[in-house]
Amino acid sequence: MILLFDIFQAAANGSLRWLETAATLQDARARVQVLRAPQPSEYLIFHQKTGRHFVVRPDAMVASQQLNGPRAVAPQSVLQENPNGK
Repeated sequence: MILLFDIFQAAANGSLRWLETAATLQDARARVQVLRAPQPSEYLIFHQKTGRHFVVRPDAMVASQQLNGPRAVAPQSVLQENPNGK
């Protein structure tokens, strides 16, 4: 199985700490939900093949965007794609 999605935790100073990888965006999102339960902070999911990344924020309930899919609600988090790769 190829694991294409890296999961990072954002520190208060803006640096990122790599945590683990997942095979799919859905797997990565589910893992972030588990990781953020004891440590509510911002997480980043990075797709190794395309360079696209998604930010998961703990402070809001808004729409999420999947790689090539429709918008869906992401309870108690925000999953936003950064199209510029920054």
